Amino acid sequence: MSYPSSKKRRVKKKARRAGLVYSHSYSGQRLFPSIKDIFVRNKNIFRRLIKKSRRRIGISSRRTRRRNSTFSSFCGRNIRFINYRKDENILAPVSTIKNAIFKRGLDFSKNRLKINSSDFKGWQRLEFESITLILLIDVSSSTFLYIDIFSKILQSLVSYFNKNKDRIGLISLQGKQARILNHPTHNYRVILKSLKKLEIHGQTPLADGLIKSLSMAKIERYKNQGSKSMVILLSDCYPEPITGKYGNIFDEPAYIDAMNAASLFKKKKVSLILVKPTDLGSEKKAKPGEKLAQIICERSGGKILRLKTVKQFSTKGVTISMARIDFQNVVKSIEESFFAKG
Repeated sequence: MSYPSSKKRRVKKKARRAGLVYSHSYSGQRLFPSIKDIFVRNKNIFRRLIKKSRRRIGISSRRTRRRNSTFSSFCGRNIRFINYRKDENILAPVSTIKNAIFKRGLDFSKNRLKINSSDFKGWQRLEFESITLILLIDVSSSTFLYIDIFSKILQSLVSYFNKNKDRIGLISLQGKQARILNHPTHNYRVILKSLKKLEIHGQTPLADGLIKSLSMAKIERYKNQGSKSMVILLSDCYPEPITGKYGNIFDEPAYIDAMNAASLFKKKKVSLILVKPTDLGSEKKAKPGEKLAQIICERSGGKILRLKTVKQFSTKGVTISMARIDFQNVVKSIEESFFAKG
């Protein structure tokens, strides 16, 4: 069977448009294009389809209630110690030394510590698991001297926990009631913007702040089942208002309410870490702030991180500076104290 040359050209043109290979002879004639030819011709369409499918997977994973967690050896967040194995996990030096001391003790006569290969400990890491960090900040008039220290710690906290894509919420202790500035979010720029707008004034509604932060943690637990929440309180632990009607300051309603609110954290199983500035030598003195911080820690089942500070007097006035402590170490100790329970 043969066609005129003009008709043959028209048939070839139609075949090319349809993606077919035309041949005037029946031998070796292909009625449908190969997979390779389809992919080459429609490469851009395939790319768009892949992008859409990726976007759908991301949306569905965010909508699921329970967060997926994967154990990893070399990436993610440190969560617990395991036996060290070369090329399988990362060595934890401090835990290794502690393990050796616990097994054999220290020989002070030789001033030497023997460590065997069986003593080595490594980190087990958790990948794709984020936590909800709720920052409860005291920006009342009583914390005026510590505001520079608080701001540096907060910036370190926000930038450090943002690396693991943690959700961060922000509540301020200021005035008659605590104020929710930001509900938990992945957008750390919004948190930093809110931190820059904070101004020092007013009283310290400590009990109200503890209750609101606990409610925020409970809501996060309900929205993301299986997730973990942690409240970090930065305060000097001097709740207000003070009526002046009681001989013992711990009989004041503000103090009683703060202690009762702290006890709810242990009941609801929410972690609380209190970051408290402390002047060198002042922990020996029985100040109300120190006593209340200890009571809050005991009732909540939380932990106190005391910031050793030094007062410096100059012509400009009194300034407070950190005493031999690294802000990054404070941040890491917060993370380790949280996942040590894990």
